[in-house]
Amino acid sequence: MKSIKSDKNNRGFTLIELLVTLGLVGIVMALAYQLFFFGLNSWHNSNDTAEAIATGQLLQTYVSQEVREATKAVEEESAIEVQGDCLIIYTYAYSQQEEAPQKVVYDYMAEEQKLHRKVYLAENHQYPYQYTASFSTSTVFHNIITEEAPFTVIEEGRRLVLILRFEGFSNRGNTSKIELRYTVRGRETYSD
Repeated sequence: MKSIKSDKNNRGFTLIELLVTLGLVGIVMALAYQLFFFGLNSWHNSNDTAEAIATGQLLQTYVSQEVREATKAVEEESAIEVQGDCLIIYTYAYSQQEEAPQKVVYDYMAEEQKLHRKVYLAENHQYPYQYTASFSTSTVFHNIITEEAPFTVIEEGRRLVLILRFEGFSNRGNTSKIELRYTVRGRETYSD
């Protein structure tokens, strides 16, 4: 019969060594998991911020041109009005056919979480102008909310400043605040 001799060079792993190794692998995997999802969340947040900036730039493109072109029809009327959740801007279309100002209305619909832009053409060409049906309607923003008045006008020294405030949210639930400020050309263009 042969006797079994232990060979010290050919031994396996002990249970303690396996448990320590599994513990270290688990810690490394948990760190890798955390880093991956931290990076993914950072990417989503920066993507949502970029989307909010693009939305703000789109609104700025629409509104800034119209605020600059705001024109009073007669001395008693204003060119820019804020009525509740509506911003109303009267502008003249600079073409030979238009003698009456267009009425551009930015209407915040809280239930739909949308900002609509409606353009009305005057039916008559003499003051007082009559506006009935909208000529065109488009949705400027969607997925927006606001807890404050979306349109406000404040006095800063001798200037009037039109402020637009909204919060845009993404499908992931992240919100980004949008605040645009426009200096209205003169006091004579605004009424509250």
